[in-house]
Amino acid sequence: MEDWILIVIAIVVAAAVVAVFAAVAKTSRRKVRVRQAGEIGEAAVSSVLRQCDSGNAIVIDDYMTIEEGASRQIDHICICSNGVFVIETKNYSGTVYGNDNMTLWQYYLNGKEFEFYSPVKQNITHMYCIKNLLPKNVPVFHYEVFAGGDISHVTSQSVTDIFGIKQAIDEHKSSRTLSEEEKFNLSQLIAAARADEISDEYHAAEVKFKQALVKDNICPHCKVRLEKRLDAKGEYYACPKCSFTKR
Repeated sequence: MEDWILIVIAIVVAAAVVAVFAAVAKTSRRKVRVRQAGEIGEAAVSSVLRQCDSGNAIVIDDYMTIEEGASRQIDHICICSNGVFVIETKNYSGTVYGNDNMTLWQYYLNGKEFEFYSPVKQNITHMYCIKNLLPKNVPVFHYEVFAGGDISHVTSQSVTDIFGIKQAIDEHKSSRTLSEEEKFNLSQLIAAARADEISDEYHAAEVKFKQALVKDNICPHCKVRLEKRLDAKGEYYACPKCSFTKR
């Protein structure tokens, strides 16, 4: 084979390899930026939560536990005199659209549309997970906090921004008041159920698996097929065993 042909082939192969590595590096950098933004948002929300309950809130961050074989990763648990609050933090740029009934929410950034699983439905699952760890008379609530982005198009009583979460928690009506001793004991119960040995990779794979189930109209909790139903808002899918719905 002519030398010039070998040179051309070598150049083409080298260019292809460089292109592949550049694409991988770009994807990796994007994932790092997304992770860093999420961590910054969670740190900011954690700082605000510690000011709740006149500075007496007990805050547990980045909590992982296992329930019925499934891992649960919870951003924050805030234990106050008026109850236990399970907090999901999101840090999206752009404009966010969603409501309590929607399974998939959207955010728009630079003219592009992106979908993500409803943080409300996600966090309700987390709330019941924590509720199951505690005595039945302990009031447990949930809030979803957006540390970034425009949420003016979101319709949900449990969704707020980082500037509103302290007021939302401090003014939340509760059926009873927890003493400082009760708050400490509850934090110990929650800590005892922590499962830090679960890797981020395992949890991420499990999340993708559940998203695939929802896409195939299968309940991610009960693993049964969702039933098609109809109400005033139109068709939707509901689990015959639990309260999970998909629109």
